[in-house]
Amino acid sequence: MVTGASGMIGRTLVPLLIRNDEVRACVRRPEAAPSLRAMGAKVAVGHLDDADALAEILKRVFTVIHLVGGPTQGDDDAVLAANHGSVITALAASREAGVSRFVLLSATGAAVDASNRYLRAKGLAEEAVANSGLEHAIVRSTHAYGLGGSWLAVTVALGLCVPLVWSWPRDKAIALLAVVTVIGSWAPLVALALRARIPILARLKGAVFFSSADVVGVALPVAVVCLYLAMKEYRVGR
Repeated sequence: MVTGASGMIGRTLVPLLIRNDEVRACVRRPEAAPSLRAMGAKVAVGHLDDADALAEILKRVFTVIHLVGGPTQGDDDAVLAANHGSVITALAASREAGVSRFVLLSATGAAVDASNRYLRAKGLAEEAVANSGLEHAIVRSTHAYGLGGSWLAVTVALGLCVPLVWSWPRDKAIALLAVVTVIGSWAPLVALALRARIPILARLKGAVFFSSADVVGVALPVAVVCLYLAMKEYRVGR
C-alpha cells in the first residue's frame, strides 16, 4: 500500500512496485485515482485521516509505504498534521490490520528538536515509526526533482529561454536571468497555494528553509547553458 501515491514520487514508485507485486494506493483527491488505476494499482480515495477506515483497506497488506506530507502547508498545525498526524493514523491502521512493515519517507535533517517546523514534524514521525513495534525503514530524502514536478518544468522552461536573451547586452541578460530564476523557483509554491486556497504568504513561509535548494536547483542548469554560450562566443571570437 502506497499512501499519498498521487505525488511525483508516488507516481514514479507505483509502476516500479507493480512489476513485482499487487499494489494498492490511497489518495485524497478523486481526480488522482484514474492515472494510478491505469498503472495497475487498486486505488482507494480518502481514508487517510480515519484509522478505522484505513485499516479496512489495509487488510492483507504486508508493507505500507507512507509518502504523505510536505513542507508547504499553510501553518504550523497543518504541517504537523500532514507530516506527523498522518503517520500516527497510518501506524494505528497498520497495527489494527496486521501490517508487517512500515516505510516512511522522511527528510534530511529531521529531528524532534529541529527549529524548522517541517523537520520537527518529520522527526516526531520518525520517532513514532521507530517506537511502533513494526518492522520499519525510514528513508531520509533530499529534494526530489523529476518528470511531473513543477520545478523541473520551470527549469526546462528557463533553460530554453536563455538563448533568447543571450543576444541582449550582457549585463541586462544576466540580471534578467537571475531575477527570473529566483521568481521561477518560487512560482510552483504560489501555484500550489492558489490551487489549495491557502494564503500565499503562509505557503511561502512554510518553504523558506528549503527555498535556497530550489533556487540552486533551478539556477545550476541555467548557469550551465550560460557558460556553454559564453564559451561558444569565446571560440568564435578567437
